[in-house]
Amino acid sequence: MDWDDLRLIVVVAQSGSVRRAAEVLGVNHSTVSRRINIFEKKLGVKVFDRTPRGFTMTSAGEEILTSARYVEDEIAELERRVLGRDLELSGTLHVTLAEALAINLLMSDLTKFTNRYPNIDLKITISYEEFSLLAVKPMSLFA
Repeated sequence: MDWDDLRLIVVVAQSGSVRRAAEVLGVNHSTVSRRINIFEKKLGVKVFDRTPRGFTMTSAGEEILTSARYVEDEIAELERRVLGRDLELSGTLHVTLAEALAINLLMSDLTKFTNRYPNIDLKITISYEEFSLLAVKPMSLFA
């Protein structure tokens, strides 16, 4: 079974019509109809009843939809966990703040930040003086 077919089933079920599903998917409505027909023929089961009001799920279609939504959730969770894993943030981050702000308001957030991004060296400077970024020497990305 192809994930693209399952995704198509989910979108048609959510939208209730082939035309609206085609708009969501960015394809022609005849493409959606054709793919549903091929999917049903491959499985040997009717997924949708075609009515003048649109497409409604059959009992087999409901079972497929339940599994398809589960697969969709699992794929989304996998993407959230893995996407960009090899692009971990690293380097030094300099933060200047007032003592009251650092201790009373941001300390728990800064702790969470350092736990989440262990490759970032967080340098905190406590100061009540204004800090100008113009005084910072630019770093070369190609050093």
